[in-house]
Order: sequence, then structure tokens, then C-alpha cells
Amino acid sequence: MVINKINLLKSLNYYQQQAVTIKHSSVLILAGAGSGKTKVLVHRAAWLLNKYKPNNIMMVTFTNKAATELKNKVNQLVGTQYHFPWIGTFHSLAYKILRINYNEARLPNNFQIIDSNDQTKLIKQIISNNNKCLNILPNQILQFINKKKDCGSRPNILSDNIMDCLYKQYQQLCDRNGLVDFNELLLRNYELLNSNHEILNKYHKQFTNILIDEFQDTSYIQYLWICKLITNKNNIMVVGDDDQSIYSWRGAQSNNMQIFLHDYPNTHIIKLEENYRSTNNILQAANSLIQHNNIRLKKILWTKNKNYKEEPIIIYYALDQFDEIKFIIRQIKLIENSGISLNKCAVLYRNNTQSRLLEDILVQQNIPYNIYGNVNFFNRQEIKNVLAYLRLIYNHNDDISYIRIINIPNRRIGKMTINKIKELANTKKISFWHASKLIIKNNILPRRYNNTINNFLSLIRRLYFDICKQPIHSQLNTIMVNTGLLNMYSDKDKIKHLNTVDNLKELLNAAYQFELNFTENKLFLLQSFLTYTNLSINKNHNESLNLMTIHASKGLEFLYVFIIGMEEDNFPSKLSIDINRLEEERRLAYVGITRTVSKLFMTYASTKFIYGKKIYCQPSRFIYEINNSILNVKRIYYYNSNNY
Repeated sequence: MVINKINLLKSLNYYQQQAVTIKHSSVLILAGAGSGKTKVLVHRAAWLLNKYKPNNIMMVTFTNKAATELKNKVNQLVGTQYHFPWIGTFHSLAYKILRINYNEARLPNNFQIIDSNDQTKLIKQIISNNNKCLNILPNQILQFINKKKDCGSRPNILSDNIMDCLYKQYQQLCDRNGLVDFNELLLRNYELLNSNHEILNKYHKQFTNILIDEFQDTSYIQYLWICKLITNKNNIMVVGDDDQSIYSWRGAQSNNMQIFLHDYPNTHIIKLEENYRSTNNILQAANSLIQHNNIRLKKILWTKNKNYKEEPIIIYYALDQFDEIKFIIRQIKLIENSGISLNKCAVLYRNNTQSRLLEDILVQQNIPYNIYGNVNFFNRQEIKNVLAYLRLIYNHNDDISYIRIINIPNRRIGKMTINKIKELANTKKISFWHASKLIIKNNILPRRYNNTINNFLSLIRRLYFDICKQPIHSQLNTIMVNTGLLNMYSDKDKIKHLNTVDNLKELLNAAYQFELNFTENKLFLLQSFLTYTNLSINKNHNESLNLMTIHASKGLEFLYVFIIGMEEDNFPSKLSIDINRLEEERRLAYVGITRTVSKLFMTYASTKFIYGKKIYCQPSRFIYEINNSILNVKRIYYYNSNNY
């Protein structure tokens, strides 16, 4: 079947047509937010079918979801008779090449892929055999290994550095057992192509056209791998937007686009600047903000979109975080009353912890919501663990809480021991707590297991006497510290650690605020708080308000967008101390703004209460960087009304 070129180009604008039909061997498509980059990639793949076979086209993206979307859209455009075997993620395509060439890659035929949990288990196995590294956390070693692989590096065999030695032992263990982690997929692939010219030439001839999606998110090793596949005889097209590079914490290098232009100086650049999503006012705001970044390939978003009237950007200066949420609730009710579905609205925030107070008030106001890419605050694992301790301390017969935290943090209480406790409890018709006491009393289990269970019971009893006279927020803090939960979560990778510990701090804030507002008999305070945490868990509805971090919002769009918490030290975050980090924070704000179709609200609180202490906040510099002179901006100061 021959692809009809005229029909293929009919729905594309001039620059999109250029991108689809270009004959240049090296092309960079600088695709702004909402400019139809997926459409260009799909039509480019279809266009190439007039000259090449599907097997000659490699199309690389980052997520399985994006890869599936590309495959489906190409099939819709050209028909299912075409099979594109080389559309996939970096990791899935690297795996495919290794599977085909396992012998040359020095891998067994049945090699297995392992995830980060499996990696951690291997590292713990290595630690147990190394007295020298008893003080090094497994996650520190994991981060070191992954970072080295992401940079294309093997362990330095001449180094006395303990981390290099551990990396070497880890890799030897993986090789011995035929195990390949995700970073190894790409590094091993690169090494295979680098060392075996026959295989490299085979893929040079096969992949006459390479198309890379979201190029701004590529890591160093991904960039090296792609460059290895490029020759002066095949065609490379990279598509991306350096203004939307927001994943440096997972290895992405936003400057890979500039490096690509340096390495391939004859690259032809096509800018896709026409936006099909947002109104002009939204795009002007995004343009005026992002121009403050120095390290970027410049472009200016514009639109001919007349589907929605131009709305002013609302910047709301709240008295405090309660007033901030109150304002948002008022606006959401007005939107809902106008007949617009809540699922066309989103509240975006920099950190997951910011959802907690908003969730509380949405539940109180009976407004359904859905947390995209995460779970409700009180449903988060770390929060449930702390609350399970609190419940068990005051009610030893709470079997659900007992089972949840008997081995959190890890006390080496395995399934066999837990099953023995359950069996005895069922036989005697007693709680797990009393079954545990019987096991200890009658020495039913080996001594070391009895001692471990006894230590757990003693910890719970001791905590009761330590916390029973403290305020609830102090009780929770004591539990976090004395049970080892805080240390356990500090072992996580840096990003997860920061989010988790921030969530735990927000739990203390929630408890403090609950105590402050509690007007009933203080005897019922604890039970009321635990009931409140259960009732605050929202039930999702189809027609729900969307809550999410700005990171989670990338690729999505909403008619109305609220970006909350626009304060210095929050957004941009405190960690944004150097220019590169600050520029990524600004790119994150840009991503948030460009999720908006019609109306954007940005809010900040002038004061916040943390454990009863009033903190004075400054508005985010990003608010001031939105150019007022060219924008329709409406600034509103806090309401005095107590009503929603």
C-alpha cells in the first residue's frame, strides 16, 4: 500500500509539514507545549513508509504508555497491515537488542531483568559479607551504582574507594547470576555496539531512520547509545522541548539538545511554536516567565485558537493557607455552578504534602476529587504506618495495626513467625497481641524469634508511657523517632526520602491543627483524631476535581488550572540554590502554566502556621517574572469572609 502524501499532510500546519517531509539527515524539532509533536512523529513515521520498511524505522520514547500511544496512532493512520517492531522505550529497545545478541553481549540466553527492589536485596547480601561497609546504607550504594552506569562508567578496578569495590562486587554477582538492572540495559547495549563492529554495522544498515521523542529528558548514557546508532548514511530526528526538561533528579540532561547541535553542526532546526491548546494570554504568561532562563533554545509560543475567550490570569494573595484554600473552593463552586465538569479542572502543587489541607476541606465541602499519580494523604504508606503504631499503642487488640507494623521497620520477623501468631490467635480466639504473649511465655518459637517479638511488645508498652500525656502531634513525633520509622524513610532514595519525610512533617501539622480546632470533650480527642483520619480518605468519582504535582501533570491539559503555594522556598524550592536548579524550577512553573487551556489561577499565602508558629512568606519570584505590561492579570487580596 502506498501512503497518500496529500491526505497525510492535509491536517498539518506549514512547519509540521516541513518536519514530516524533510530530507535532511539530522533534524531537531523544537516542539513547544501543545504544538502537536506526537502528531508530527506519527505522520513522519507514515511518510517514511513510502521509501522505507517499518523494520527500518526506530522510534524511541520514555514511557510504555507513550510507546503504546505512538504505535496505536501510527496504526490508525496507516492501517494495521504495517507492523512497527522498533517503536518502544529506551529500555525495551535496549532489551530487545541484548536479547537478539545475548552471546556477543556476554549474557546467558535466559538473562533476567531486575528492578530496584531486587538490586537492594543484592546489595544487602553484599553488605552482609563486607564488614568494611556496615555503616553505608544500601540506598547510598544503589544510588552510586546507578549514577555511575547512567554516566557510562564501570567500577574503577584500581581504586581503593569502598564504593567502587562494592560496585565491582555487585556487578560480579549480577553477571554470575545472569541478572541485568535497568541502567545496565543501556550501558551493556552501548558497550556491545562500541566493541562489536559487525553488530554495529548491522544496525546502522537496518535503522535508516531514528526518531527520538522527549529528547530533553535523555540521560548521558541514552545520548551515547543514540549517537552510536547514528551514521552519515541514516537519518536522525530528535523531538523535544528544553523548556519542559524537569527530570534532572532521574538523570535527564536538559543541555543534551545543545550538545546534539554541537556534535552534529549540520542539524536543521524546525520550531513548532503554534500552540493548539491554550489561549493567547496563557501563552504570553508562559513566554514571559521562561525567557528568564539563560540556558535554552529560544522559541515563542503563539496561537490562533479562538475556541475560548481570553480570560485574565488571577493571582491571589492569601492571608494564610486556610484563606488560600477557601479562595480555591469558592472558585471551584463558581465553576461547577456554571455547568463545567470538575474533571476539567486541576489544582497543581510543587510537593505532595500540599494536598493534605486541600483534601481536608474538599471532604468537608463534599467536593469529589482524584489525586492523579498518587494516593490520598492519609492513605499514603508512611502515614498509615505511623497511625497504625498510634492505634496499637492505645489498643493492643487492634490486629490490623499489629500485623501492619510488626515488621516495620524490618525486625526480621518473617512469614513463618507471623503465621504462627495468626494460627494461635485463631485457635485460642484471642488477639494477635495476646497470642504473641503466649508464644513468648511458652517458648513456642526459637529463642531469637521470641526475643524479637518480646522487644516489639516492650517497645509498644514503653511508648504508651512515653506519649500518653503529650499532645497528639508530639505523640506522633515521638513514635516516628523512637520506632525507627524516620530513620527507615531516610534510607530511601533522595527524592522519595524528601517527599516521605515532608509527608510525615505534614502529618504533625495536621494533628496540631486538629487539636487547635477541637472544641469537644478532650477525653475524646485521640479517638476523634483517628476517626478524622479515616473519614478524610476521599472516595473517587468520575466527575472529580484533579489534584496533582506539577511533575505529574506533564502531558495533560485542563480547562481551569490552579497553581497553589507560589511562595519563595516552596516554589522555587529551598534546594534551588544554583542557577541550573533554579532554571529547572522555572521550567517546572512553565509546565504548570502550559497545562491551562483557558483560565489560570496562581495563589500564595503571606503566612503559614507550622506547629503553631506563624511563618511569614514571600511571593514566588515567578509571579513577578510574569510580565504584567503585556498580560491581562488580575491581582486579588485575601477575603475577610469566613464563608466558602
